[in-house]
Amino acid sequence: MPAFSVGRTQEILYFLNQLDLENRLPKIPIFVDSPLSIEATDMVKRFPQYFNKRIQNVMKNDDDPFMFPGLTYIKDVRDSKALNFRSGPMVIISASGMADAGRVKHHINNTVENSRNAIVMTGYCEPNSWGQDFCRV
Repeated sequence: MPAFSVGRTQEILYFLNQLDLENRLPKIPIFVDSPLSIEATDMVKRFPQYFNKRIQNVMKNDDDPFMFPGLTYIKDVRDSKALNFRSGPMVIISASGMADAGRVKHHINNTVENSRNAIVMTGYCEPNSWGQDFCRV
């Protein structure tokens, strides 16, 4: 799942956390594999007073709306590459959002030909980006 590091990744994590709180999130491993996304998420967490009312209400019962069971943050390159050798279902959220740079490129290269895998685009892809083929409807 290509995602922009600032904004989109946090939005995805928030909604996955909501699904977990509602017991609607399948028990499969989910990875955020982007050092910039991790840093941006950590930065957002430092300023909860600026969260909107909806997230502040969630935080009355859940102290971290960007963390839930089964979620792992990947910083190390070796751990990122090791994801390619895992079997079984998983979700990898990685930068860049247009799939044209970053770790997401090697994840796509290693999974795109297997019909059991899906690439979920979560935002806009510029027509000349690597992700443009995945954004066609």
